[in-house]
Order: sequence, then structure tokens, then C-alpha cells
Amino acid sequence: MGEEFPAAMALEQQRHPTLMYDYGRPLGPDPRVLALLAERLNEAATEISRPRSLELAGARPRLRAVDASPSEDLHAHVEPGETAVVLVGEGSTDATANAEIHRVSRLFWETHAYDFMTVETAFVSVTPPGVPGGLERCRRLGAKRVIVVPYLLFAGGLLERVWAQALAYGAGHPDLDIRCAEVIGDCETLADVVIDRYEEALQLVP
Repeated sequence: MGEEFPAAMALEQQRHPTLMYDYGRPLGPDPRVLALLAERLNEAATEISRPRSLELAGARPRLRAVDASPSEDLHAHVEPGETAVVLVGEGSTDATANAEIHRVSRLFWETHAYDFMTVETAFVSVTPPGVPGGLERCRRLGAKRVIVVPYLLFAGGLLERVWAQALAYGAGHPDLDIRCAEVIGDCETLADVVIDRYEEALQLVP
């Protein structure tokens, strides 16, 4: 948990002195969350016949699925060992919160993505490396394909910034096949994790 949320809650308590609040544990590297990330990664990795090409979809930069024949797709036969993953967190001024994203990346690699070349960590904003920095590291390691996996719960402005950064990098590196997985999203498994955190917090209330 970064500094922003506790500061916001402290401000609200100043405004409302009778307000009582507590914190639940962050979702972090919960095995169920890691499994959801693996589902999003595998969905993106198996869309070989429908590559998520970098382009503008309407007025917004995003990765859009585009039909392509095998002869047109130069990256159709990339092996998992030639594919790297960039796990993208939000980014914070709190070094501990950023370190937690690195922890998630490492555990994700060891538990669900070890067949891939590597899992690199990047951030949407505030702290380096950004998405281009993560993609560049993968390229230098020799990756032919990179799958960007947002460590985000829901789509929105942050996700569009991830896409925009990937789009900008991909424009200068057309030889690198860059794909983007979906966010974790609203699902029963995520709801179960949130409920567990809520019930844990209730047990700690005196």
C-alpha cells in the first residue's frame, strides 16, 4: 500500500473526527490473483491467428485484434522461450509498494510463466521503468515477442496509458511482436479474494 491512500484516509478523518477505518491486506501475490494473471497471459499468448497489432483504434491508442493470414504474420511461430512478459503495475512514490510489484512479477514467473523467457516489471507512471523501459529490456535479452500483462483490476485511463506507451515503443521497433493482455477484470475469483481481505480486517477490529 503506498502513501497516497493512508494520506487520503487521514484527511477524511480530520474532516470527520468520528470516522473509524482500518486497512485490509493488499491483494498482492495471492495465488488466486496470480492464476488470473496467468489466464490473461495465456489468452494473449494463444491468439496467434489474431495478432494484437499496435495501431490506433478510433481516437485512442490501443492494441486491437486484426485478422492476418499466416503468411502475413511474421511472428506466428515464436516459441514461449522466445517470448518475454512485461508485468505492468501502477507505480507509486512509495518504494515498498513498488517492490511489492517486483515480488508479484517474480512469483508469477516461477509459478505460472516459467516457460517464458522472463517476466520483467514496469510501471504506468511515477517510477521507472515505464512500459517502454520494460519492453526495451526484453528486446535486449533477445525476445522476439513481448506480452504486456497489466497488473490492474479494471480497464480505464491507466490501461489506456499502458497501451499508449506500448504503441509509442512499438512504432520504433516494428520487428518486435508486442501484444497486450487484458486486465484482471470483474470475476468471481477476484470477488472471493476481496471478501477474504474484508473478513480478515473485521477479525482484527477490537
